[in-house]
Amino acid sequence: MPKEKSKKIIEKEGSAKKAKTIYIRQQKEKSRLLLEFQNTDNISMVCARSKMHRSKFYRLYNEDVTFRKDVDEAREIGQKFLVDGVEARLVNKATKEDSLPAMKFFLQHNSEKYRIRKAPEDANKLEELEDKKRKEIATAVINFSGLNRDDLIKDFEAQYSEEQGLDLVGT
Repeated sequence: MPKEKSKKIIEKEGSAKKAKTIYIRQQKEKSRLLLEFQNTDNISMVCARSKMHRSKFYRLYNEDVTFRKDVDEAREIGQKFLVDGVEARLVNKATKEDSLPAMKFFLQHNSEKYRIRKAPEDANKLEELEDKKRKEIATAVINFSGLNRDDLIKDFEAQYSEEQGLDLVGT
């Protein structure tokens, strides 16, 4: 009986040792991922550099709330790092190479003076309302005058053709 007991204890110790080894390996993998995320926010790129399959990354990301929070923070740092690097290259291209498109892009996105302003979305609605109002006013004038709409159109065409020297009435 003592041999059976010792076997069970060894198996338990072996599984505990294996679990500890797995835990340590995962912590190293997570640390490596977090370091890579500080250089870029691209998950595929980070997984490739860390030699980890994306499905494993997502499993770790979804299972460990602390790791998820750390990844999100590291990705923010990575994105800022990338933006800073691209901005530096853009400014370098605009200043040293006298690249007009680079200068224009930089000014439009960094100076209120050169920013391209979009027409407000309400501008189209305002024009539609103005057209509708004009039609309502024209209809009210026609109704108020007591004249037939067709007669008014003929009068307008006759007057316009006299001014322009055209014969619109006969057509």
